[in-house]
This record gives sequence, structure tokens and C-alpha cells, in this order.
Amino acid sequence: LTATDSDDGALYVRVHRHYSRSLSGGVSLHRNLHSLASYTAEWDLMEESKDVVQMWKQLPSVVDAPFAQILRAEQHRSLSQLGRALNGLSHLLPLQEFEWELFLDNRRRLVREADLRLRVYHSGAYPGLRPTIWRHLLYVFPPMLTIEERQEYLEGQRGEYLQLRAAWQGMDQTTPTMQSLITCIRNDVCRTDRALPFFAGENNPHLDALFNILMTFAMNCPEISYLQGLNDIAGIFLMVYDGMEADSYIVFHSFMRLTKSLFTPEGLALKFAHLKALLHRFDSQFFDYLMRCNSHDLLFCYRWILLEMKR
Repeated sequence: LTATDSDDGALYVRVHRHYSRSLSGGVSLHRNLHSLASYTAEWDLMEESKDVVQMWKQLPSVVDAPFAQILRAEQHRSLSQLGRALNGLSHLLPLQEFEWELFLDNRRRLVREADLRLRVYHSGAYPGLRPTIWRHLLYVFPPMLTIEERQEYLEGQRGEYLQLRAAWQGMDQTTPTMQSLITCIRNDVCRTDRALPFFAGENNPHLDALFNILMTFAMNCPEISYLQGLNDIAGIFLMVYDGMEADSYIVFHSFMRLTKSLFTPEGLALKFAHLKALLHRFDSQFFDYLMRCNSHDLLFCYRWILLEMKR
């Protein structure tokens, strides 16, 4: 069927084209794909049947109404089966642009936040959509802003970042405290994902941007300042936002505002307690082995936990 044949045909074409592109990304969903293939095959047969119907309509002795009704019933049955098959796929595929629109109202305000969080929790979002989605997931925006209001809010935040950066850049950087902080951050920045093209090479501007982000955060969030490993986390945001320094800082700052308690000694101790409880609950045999080896403190997991499994 083509988009002009019927409303159902238009729906089928859009859905089939979209999921064909989605599944080409390598998602292994054999059961659903088998069902999808069988349903689309039925539609191919009905496409051929249309020619038969047209031929029969040209014969005056043939009453085509019963056949057309049967064909229409089969079309609806196949579309229903196709919908059920795709419903099984939708929660396994990452969120895409067309589906993101479903969480917005006609002024492009986010009105289904809880549903969005659940959807991304189950299967994530496609890379191209992450810059948009992460701002909402990390509470960068106040609630219920229109798209114009969000853009205006972002411009204000970018300007504020530039002011914060200029403030520490204008300070005396020869004091022992500043020298210690600058040295610590520069040493970590130089080791940040250098094997990736984004951070590779000498005189890479992305390394300078990462340094600026971490210095600005440390100077304006003294309760945390800088902890070894924050370069890895900030580097993720810088890559997702394609080197846009101010935008990366805005989202990184929101992330740290939400999780800063987990980077304190008490927060890390809580993470280790949760990990030990989960390990004891779900793999008691391995937990007993670690106990016998005197490794039940799980300190070998420190980097994993500190960096939210980044490394």
C-alpha cells in the first residue's frame, strides 16, 4: 500500500519505514522481527491482490463486494498484528526524535516527564537526541517552559557561565591554593580519554574547554571543589555537546548538583554498602568467596563506583 491508498496504509508506511531504519542499527530482536516479517509479507500479498480486485471489477458478472470486505478485514487484522509486534519492539529501541515529540504539548512543553524518564530508563535515547533529552533529565530547565522560553533560559545560563569563568581567570593564579588546584586539574585533563579522536592530539581545544569547565566548577562549588575523576564525567558532557563549553558546563553543573552527596566520603560509603548488599543478595557464592579472600570491602570497585561505571 502507499500513503495515498488509505489512512491505514499511510500509518503502515510510516511505521514500517521508521522501524526498518531503527532495526538496521544492529538490535537483536529475532522474535519480533520474525513476526514483523510475516505481517509485512501479508501486506505484500494484499498489494498483489489489489490488482486482482481491479481485474474482477471489470467483469460485469462478478459481485466484488464480498471479496472487498474480506480483503479489508484481512488488512485490519494484519495491521493489528503489526501493531502488537511493534509494541514489543518500542520499549527495547532507544528513544528517537519522532517519539520525543509525543512527550510534548503543542507549545513544545514537556508534559509527560515521568513517562519520558521511564522510557529512557528502559532503553536510553539515540545519540543525536541526547543533548536535548539530558537537559530535561538533569533538571536544567524549570518545569513547563515553552521552546522559546527554554532557548531564552539557556542563553542566560551561557552568559552566566562566561561571567563565572572570567571571574577566576582574572584572579591571581600564583597563590599556593590556586597553583595546587590548577596543577591537579591539568594533570587529570591531560589523561582524559586521549585514545578518543575527540581528545587526541596536541593543542586540542577540547582539553582547554574541559580545563575551563572543571576550574569554573571548582571555584564556584567549594563544598566539592575538584575530585580526581570528575574530568571523566565532565568529558562525557563535552563530547555529547560537541565541544560547546558553556552548554557542557550547564549540564555538568546540574548533574553534580543532583549527585554531589555521592562524591563525599559518606556518599561513597553508602554506594559500597548498597553494592555489598546487592552482591550478597544476588550472588552469595561469589560474596562468600570475597569474604574468604578478605576482599569483601570491594575497594577494587572504587573507580567504577566513583565514575558511575564510566571506567
